[in-house]
Amino acid sequence: MASFSKSAAPFALLFLIPGLLVYVKQNLNRAPKDLTLIKRKSAEPYVNTTPNYSQNKLKDIPSFNQVKIPEPINEWSLSLLKEIEWKRFEMLCAEYFRCLGKRVETINNGADGGIDARIFSDKTDLLEYAIQCKSWSNLVSIKPLRELYGVMSHEAAAKGIFMTTSDFTNEAKQFAADHNNKLFLINGEKFVSMILKLPKLTQKKLLAYATEGDYKTPSCPSCGIKLLRRASKDRSFWGCSNFPKCRTTMHI
Repeated sequence: MASFSKSAAPFALLFLIPGLLVYVKQNLNRAPKDLTLIKRKSAEPYVNTTPNYSQNKLKDIPSFNQVKIPEPINEWSLSLLKEIEWKRFEMLCAEYFRCLGKRVETINNGADGGIDARIFSDKTDLLEYAIQCKSWSNLVSIKPLRELYGVMSHEAAAKGIFMTTSDFTNEAKQFAADHNNKLFLINGEKFVSMILKLPKLTQKKLLAYATEGDYKTPSCPSCGIKLLRRASKDRSFWGCSNFPKCRTTMHI
């Protein structure tokens, strides 16, 4: 049996050799194509896709020694007053008069009917002052004063106070002067001076009250929650997070 296996081995090799030659020939025919492909790929420029943090990313990040700690807000100023959003400004105005011992009633969110707070007489329930507060960057014109004067007559308020973070036009000032001192105008600069005349402890309490939490992002007049910064194709604006239920928007 062993002698038979040895004699059959040469014949087996004869059958394997033709198949081996066919395999080698097929691979040699494909070799030029593969080599061309490799050559073409190697000719393409090498692009380094690894982010270069030392040049691109880290240059925008300050070093630890360059980081500045925000200065604590420890005093009143006109610039600070102008940073306070409209709802917090209304609350601040009401709280100021409470610090003077006045009985103040604030208006809830939504349409205020022309006023934001009421001051009642200390001895009676009669309405003494109707207060309108506007955190505006533009000058207050005569129109809002006329509206306030109309509400004063409707609610039988003895006097009216219009408070703003900005100032009033000359026409608005003349309108107030023409009504026998029934309308008192308080601009941003005057309001700050009024606060600074309070006791130091009261000033600090008002400052902490005005700057607690997010006091810069405007509130939704309908929902009372903070608005979100939105962007459309042509502009950025403040929008309510309850959209589409609430469609309140404000200019930035």
